[in-house]
Amino acid sequence: MGAQDVTICTVLTPLHWRLMALNRTLIESLNPGAAPHWLIVDNKGVHEGANPGAIGDYFPAAEIVEGVTPEAAAAHFGAGKPKSPGSYHHAAGLNQAMARVATRYALILDPDFYVVRRDWIAETLAHMRAQDLALFGAPWNPRWHQKPRDFPCAHFLLIDLEKLPWRMDLFAPDVVTAGPKFASSFWRDVAARERIGGAGFWGALLRAPHRAVWHDIKQRREIGASPDTGHRLRAEIAARPGAKVGLLQPVFAPEVEGFEPPVVTRPQYAGLAQALAPDTRAYVPKRSGYAAREGFREHGLPDTRALRWEEFLWRDAPFAFHVRGELHRAAQGVDVSEVASTLNEIAARLDAPPVSGVSVAKPSLDIVVCTYNRARALDAALASIPAEAAARLDLGVLVVDNNSKDDTQAAAARHLGRLPLRIVKEERQGLSFARNRGVRETQREFLLFLDDDAVFCEGYFDALAAALRRFNPDFFGGPVFPAFEQPPPAWFDPAIETRCYETRSGLTLRAGISGGNYGVRRALLLNLGGFANELGMIGARMGFGEDRELLERYRARTPHADQRVYYGLDLAVHHEVAASKVSLDYQTRRQFSMARSREMVFTAAGVRSPVRARLLALGRIVLAPLGAAWRILRAGLSSRGWFSAAMHLSAVAGRAAGAFARMPSAAPPPRGAEKGAVQ
Repeated sequence: MGAQDVTICTVLTPLHWRLMALNRTLIESLNPGAAPHWLIVDNKGVHEGANPGAIGDYFPAAEIVEGVTPEAAAAHFGAGKPKSPGSYHHAAGLNQAMARVATRYALILDPDFYVVRRDWIAETLAHMRAQDLALFGAPWNPRWHQKPRDFPCAHFLLIDLEKLPWRMDLFAPDVVTAGPKFASSFWRDVAARERIGGAGFWGALLRAPHRAVWHDIKQRREIGASPDTGHRLRAEIAARPGAKVGLLQPVFAPEVEGFEPPVVTRPQYAGLAQALAPDTRAYVPKRSGYAAREGFREHGLPDTRALRWEEFLWRDAPFAFHVRGELHRAAQGVDVSEVASTLNEIAARLDAPPVSGVSVAKPSLDIVVCTYNRARALDAALASIPAEAAARLDLGVLVVDNNSKDDTQAAAARHLGRLPLRIVKEERQGLSFARNRGVRETQREFLLFLDDDAVFCEGYFDALAAALRRFNPDFFGGPVFPAFEQPPPAWFDPAIETRCYETRSGLTLRAGISGGNYGVRRALLLNLGGFANELGMIGARMGFGEDRELLERYRARTPHADQRVYYGLDLAVHHEVAASKVSLDYQTRRQFSMARSREMVFTAAGVRSPVRARLLALGRIVLAPLGAAWRILRAGLSSRGWFSAAMHLSAVAGRAAGAFARMPSAAPPPRGAEKGAVQ
């Protein structure tokens, strides 16, 4: 008995067809010796016309069963008007499929659950027989803390029908009761503020201790308590002594995946309450080996967790990833290129044929370098753009000369033959004016602003092309590392010139992006109104904040679920640090100016209220001497400790100045200016 004795069952609406077609191609590619029977239920009444053609065009030689409408499914289960009609619709389709299965094994498979292991059909069936399992599959990822644990769900579920004979309606959710499971609005707000750097757990506990504790207790009662589509199946297994179940291992680190609903803060899942709670009341499962912290990336495969997808291991190796519906919840015309490019990359590493039928266009990018009197550094910056980058990207390069008095024009012109380069001049002095001129002069989908004294690291453009295809970000960037013109003295801490805001690549809700390595979608930048001209460098005058202000403006206007800010550790640049900048005078002025700008930006964006910002500033001033003394003592009274203390005091003073200052007002746009245009 082999891989031919299995039926793969999936329930689709037209919006899922292309996702499942990719999945079928992948399954056939990775399991060349298998010949499973395909049984596809064509559910009706939703997403009609989302993809062209008929379902049979996408799945030749498959058995296709006509499904029912959501209304008919709800009526069948006696659900009336349930809050989740899609769950009943899906369950009805699964029951229709299972009623027609004639093989010993049935595999329930979501269209967006992709197994990435060679010969996995034969291997999993052999495992079920060897371990005498009735069920084998993927549990809910622990991020869905209200969902059942220790039991496979209907995303990927293998059933041995000799051990568990099927009866109708074993698939049936129980979500009839109106209203959601309890998810505290109090903790939702706290978690949201914590994700963007605001006051989190301890502030909430001090502000409303009774509500904080009571809501946390109520939330913990809901852990694992939501009856999903397979809850009757779980009862059936419990009623059969000796029936055994096997599980894949979800990849889960709460600081990476977070929680759904997003109502849990770090002290709740990693603090004393978590330590004292039994497993059934713990946000993070306590059973050893239930979940793994390291996933595909650590095993040499693409990091799909960075796309907010879910990963599963089996036998200490990558097994599958689950897209979790972000793509097929979109409106008409699903773009599957992100999934296809990920599958092609995985297939290449497995020496398997690529997923066919999907062409992936090159991302379209303009590099904008704004410059002022740095001809030598500009020459190096342009030289760091390899001509081969055009093979990965639809690429343009624009130099914006902001009234330079040196030979900037000649330095840029030296690269005209090698790069798709244009040079323009912006006469209004200021970095933001120059950047906004760059926006007006370009047309490609993405913009990347590079400082004129920075150079790209090797491999930057390969990583960037992959990130733009896979993540389709609104903002993107990466680390900025120092390149000192002269070796710094012993008292100078080189880390102060390093800008690295994340520990792993992926989408982020709170990391900043350095203005010297700053990417953004052009249409979004236009919609936001461009960079604030009143912020940033103006000639030789020190100024900061225009890049962070734009990012925080976006975050204030965009729901967390819709934010796409990508931080890539392999999108690194080296930034020249002139010898004149390695001085106590320059660094203290710089720390003060940066802290002042950041505090004004955060207050203006609503991250902190003005009153709270000022109270925090006063508290920092009171504690500043202690902080400075600690830095000196920690460094053993060395000169570097005194330098660190000076930087700390400058930053405290800057944040205080920013808390009591007001954002400068932007000049109104010229009369008749186009709406959304940057000035």
